[in-house]
Amino acid sequence: SAPPSAPPSAPPTAPPSTSFPTYSPIAAVPDYSPSVLAAMSELAETDLPRKDSFFKYLDAGALADPVADAAYSDRLGFTKHTWDPLERNGTNGTAPAFDGPSCILGSAFSAYTRPGTDGGRSLLIFLQGGGACWRGEYSCYARADQTEPAALLDGGAASGLHDPDDTRNPFAGYGVVYAPYCDGSVWLGDDTVEDGAYNPDLGSNVAGKYRGGFRNHRGLRNLSAAVRLARRTFPNARQITLAGHSAGGAGAALAAPLVRRAFPGVELTILNDAGPAADNPAHPAGTAAREGDWGYCRFLPASLPTCRMLDFLDYILRTDPGVRMAFYSAAADAVAAEYLDIPVTSGGGGGGVPVPLFLSGNRNFLDYYVASYGPLADRHPGRFRTFVVASYRFVFDGFAGTEVPFVLTHGLVQKPEFYEELEDSNGGGALALSEWIGRFLKGADDWQNVYVS
Repeated sequence: SAPPSAPPSAPPTAPPSTSFPTYSPIAAVPDYSPSVLAAMSELAETDLPRKDSFFKYLDAGALADPVADAAYSDRLGFTKHTWDPLERNGTNGTAPAFDGPSCILGSAFSAYTRPGTDGGRSLLIFLQGGGACWRGEYSCYARADQTEPAALLDGGAASGLHDPDDTRNPFAGYGVVYAPYCDGSVWLGDDTVEDGAYNPDLGSNVAGKYRGGFRNHRGLRNLSAAVRLARRTFPNARQITLAGHSAGGAGAALAAPLVRRAFPGVELTILNDAGPAADNPAHPAGTAAREGDWGYCRFLPASLPTCRMLDFLDYILRTDPGVRMAFYSAAADAVAAEYLDIPVTSGGGGGGVPVPLFLSGNRNFLDYYVASYGPLADRHPGRFRTFVVASYRFVFDGFAGTEVPFVLTHGLVQKPEFYEELEDSNGGGALALSEWIGRFLKGADDWQNVYVS
């Protein structure tokens, strides 16, 4: 039978406009059974590996309020909110103590809000992606303005779920909190790492005199700031989707408890667009390096047998009966495969030139994906589903002036192909990802796993 949805309750009272509310603990959610409440409270109440609360930046007083930027504008109608990364401006040895939300080098973190058309009852919180950084691996956005709406979505480029005017968009009419990604820790980090090899040139856009040599992984702080902004801006939200692309998709999948704590009584759905919310046990060194730099393990419940992301996903689904999750991925996604240390090229073709494995659908990545997420779908029927594209085809890329593989585009929710029908090999007929997500949001019986062979 279908799991119970989040219990209805009266819309929360709007908080004062001058401050953030003090959030009620998870245990204040009405009508859940005592055993469920105990499990949901564990994340906040039990001893954690390093006794560090996952919610420490969420409550009132933990972070300063942002300042609205009156000079910012874009064609999509967003308002920009910026936090002071140096709100306490102290020092800790040789490392600057950036106490506020910030990007990886200490520049300011911003998030963006746009009202919906239903009085703020439906809300999309979108976490942008953009690589990851850890010691020896430096492939991540370092400034929030690199993926702000005016840079990434404006000028006619907004498509997929970002287009509020497309009637096919299942999020049309939703209020939106849009959060750029700029700290390199998949939205979960909370550490400052001294690293003399990391010195990107960002000019004057870095706070104070800070110019490199340290990495400020502030993912949890930035994520909490965005959720707090959502709570203040949309206090009457009753249906919330926490969504993200790539690193943002992984962050969204693992951040459900934060949104649940801030909005205890809402219907909560999680949408992960091509985010590798998992670890590869065959290559533990990469996982250990990321955990060592980002420090996320200390926030996970003590009852988990490991710090693996998949264990935490299962924990969230077990302990919050009102959350549902939808994951999209493609076998030819070289970005996600590389992050997970899965080869993206074969040994070589003619003349020894490596052959991209997307030409064969990258069976290694596909097998890993199915083995990782298939058991979650089996254990949580009706609450965890996947949309997997196992094939590829070529489309013409006007910018590159050449034919490129369709599914090599990493993720679909921000692409025009979000609305393109694909044939479900499970017998579901032709179905666009947008339509599948629409069924997901409605909790429809025909929201099922999709596999495009």
